[in-house]
Amino acid sequence: MQKILLILFLFIGFTCVSQEQEQSLLWEISGNGLQKSSYIYGTMHVSKKVAFRLDDVFFDALAKSDVIALESDPSTWLDHSYETVILSPQNFSGNYKDGFYSSKFSLKHPDELLIRGAIRQDNRMLNGYLYRKSSRSDNFEEETYLDLFIYQAGKKKNKPIVSLEDIEEAEYLTTKASTNAYKKKIDPWLTEIYEKKSPYLLQENTYRERNLALLDSIGEASNTAYFRENMLYIRNDNMVKVLDSIIQNQSVFAGVGAAHLPGERGMLKSLKNKGYTVKALLSDQTLNGQTKKQSIEDFIAPPALKEYTTADGFLTMNSFSDLKEFFYNGQKFSVSPDMTNGAFLTISRFNLFDYLPSEDDITLDRLDNFLFEDIPGDIISKEKITTPFPGLSILNKTKKGDYQKYHIYKTPLEVIIIKFGGPKNYVLDYQKEVFESIRFKTPSKTLETFKSPYGKYEVRFPKFNTQDNLKNAGNKLIQGTIGNDYYFVKESVNQDTYYIEEDAFEAKYIAESFFKDLKIKDNMSGKFNNGKYKSYEAIAIFDSVSKRKIHLKTIVKDGSYYLLGYSGNQKDKADAFFSSFKFNETIYDGFEIKTDTSLHFTVLTNTKPVISRYNRYNKKRKKTTKQQPSTQVIILKQMSRFLLIEPSFTTFRCIVILIVCGKK
Repeated sequence: MQKILLILFLFIGFTCVSQEQEQSLLWEISGNGLQKSSYIYGTMHVSKKVAFRLDDVFFDALAKSDVIALESDPSTWLDHSYETVILSPQNFSGNYKDGFYSSKFSLKHPDELLIRGAIRQDNRMLNGYLYRKSSRSDNFEEETYLDLFIYQAGKKKNKPIVSLEDIEEAEYLTTKASTNAYKKKIDPWLTEIYEKKSPYLLQENTYRERNLALLDSIGEASNTAYFRENMLYIRNDNMVKVLDSIIQNQSVFAGVGAAHLPGERGMLKSLKNKGYTVKALLSDQTLNGQTKKQSIEDFIAPPALKEYTTADGFLTMNSFSDLKEFFYNGQKFSVSPDMTNGAFLTISRFNLFDYLPSEDDITLDRLDNFLFEDIPGDIISKEKITTPFPGLSILNKTKKGDYQKYHIYKTPLEVIIIKFGGPKNYVLDYQKEVFESIRFKTPSKTLETFKSPYGKYEVRFPKFNTQDNLKNAGNKLIQGTIGNDYYFVKESVNQDTYYIEEDAFEAKYIAESFFKDLKIKDNMSGKFNNGKYKSYEAIAIFDSVSKRKIHLKTIVKDGSYYLLGYSGNQKDKADAFFSSFKFNETIYDGFEIKTDTSLHFTVLTNTKPVISRYNRYNKKRKKTTKQQPSTQVIILKQMSRFLLIEPSFTTFRCIVILIVCGKK
């Protein structure tokens, strides 16, 4: 142990003369003509208590500042997530375990456990936005992570929030850095320490002791120069440039990952190079600071609730943000976080397909029977909802003392779960503004001409309908009812050339596969009804008592498959429905000149350039981590997660391919 300590002491001694002055996470920025001091704090992007060892001077600096600056503004994360997600096809699965055509067109009844899971568990996106907590260590964590605590402290005092980075550029740089993160062999002095000490504990101890010099030395000994250039240095320069422009006129409290502060190219040195005086601030941690922290957490800022409507116009209600819809594992959902107060609203929607054959029905009585097990904490009250659709209203209180409220509706087409949660009595104070604002599309006996977005097709369809993913790439579904008559249109774009067959074969097989998935084996008939495109019409009886039938029409056109369906007893309604389906000239708009700064070309396009992520999977690049001990990988991953990267956005891998499709 003495040998290890000696190595560590000697190494840091000659790499950083001013180590004694860097035993702090909070720094005051003054001089260079500033009228008021500004402050910068090195955070960990976690909710663990180690990140919240905050001195009294931390709260003093926070209170003195006019503006809060963070790597990125948390209020922008949801929009960024959505814009990134829709670059990839939505409501889409490349998993063909049930067969290619089944995966494209099967209308599966929802899994009961999936619906119960939406009741039992909070949406994972919310944990990333609001908490970053682990259920296994909840008692050892704060109610949010440090960066969001700083954001909330500012917002509750109506202070402006500034992003120090462009969120897309930051994401590009961090993913680029990850393609070559680790040295083939870390420096010998650090290897010796790892043999005796856990990398994870070393990281935590370094942050706890506020030893920025050691933190920087560990990174330099472990990471490649390429990684540090993209993960730290370029981003440091960007953030200092923005910070420098703000502090000229206002006092700023900036929170950035601690690894951005130290070193010759760290933010502290860059600020000094610009002529500022940078001084470490330290003080005791007393009851005064703890009281101020508790006061920030207890204060509830009046939420800015506003009326929003889902993309299909089916549901309108007050929420904190636009009801953008995401798709995952058979459900569509919207999340609306109140980032200032740590509250949330979620809407989960499950298509029922009750008008098609099913062995098990999802009923409110059955869901009600599970509520004792599925509602978190204790149920305070439970009431039946009768209008506009049958449902359940549940008020509960978690074991932590936070109130939540649910509305669970069963409409003719969906099960809809609306969940409202927040700290302590938040829900009790604002539940009326949320739940009394709920309005649904009114059931109707009217057929109207439905036109798809961009005018691709039109069809006579029930006015009372729901829609899945019509405006974005991926599989699309419209379903509607008039009384006991059920209509649907499903569109699937096929870009998987491995499965493409002859058009006539596919038109017929789609219908046969659909019936097979519904376990209808007898009483089927069909015929080709070819016009300009291959089309097949089929009919089957699925209820021998009521003689209820399913009528299908398939169309294969321009790389897209269409499946139209009618479930009912009147053939003339099916015929009228099918004959009303017409293709129109697609409307393409929103074209702009885009310039690619890497390959140096310009193009007129209405497609957003995929620039936010760097292609991390270069098959020609040799892996650099193959011969590394696992401890070396652990420390880099932990450092990236906690001290370097602000993991603020949900993203997916994207590859850019320029394709122009269409007719003259």
